[in-house]
Amino acid sequence: ETGTFEDRPTLAFVNRKQPVPEFTWSAVAGILTTAALRLHYAGGAFSAQSLWVTPAPGAKRTAFTGWRFGMTSDADPGNLRGTIRTLDRTANISLDCNHLTGDRHCAWGVVSQSGWSLVNETGVPCLGADDWWADAEGSMLRNSDTHDLYLFAHGHDYP
Repeated sequence: ETGTFEDRPTLAFVNRKQPVPEFTWSAVAGILTTAALRLHYAGGAFSAQSLWVTPAPGAKRTAFTGWRFGMTSDADPGNLRGTIRTLDRTANISLDCNHLTGDRHCAWGVVSQSGWSLVNETGVPCLGADDWWADAEGSMLRNSDTHDLYLFAHGHDYP
């Protein structure tokens, strides 16, 4: 782990400065609780045993029943899939991400019948302080986090 926190915007998340919901944090237990969710962190390297999210006690019941580190949207059969990032140099192809192979850059959707979706922004291009994707030498700026994950635990309350 690098011990640094990445907060530069990426293509998918240009504005990371969102309102913070009310929450409680127990450092002793490693539990962060909001009105809807409870994030559990047992310490150490991220794993299914050290990082997981559950519905908060007393929260409205939804299709979201929980998530553990390692669960991904591409392995979620309920994910409603997203879009192909580009149609450049393509012929008449299926737009169904389930049937695409190779480097079509199919994006997994942020909506799932399973009640959750995960977007992995680890290592993706970032904008610098001057709102550009490259440094002064022309090298692509990349997200430097070891893990940069966004969990959407929406149940069936689709936006």
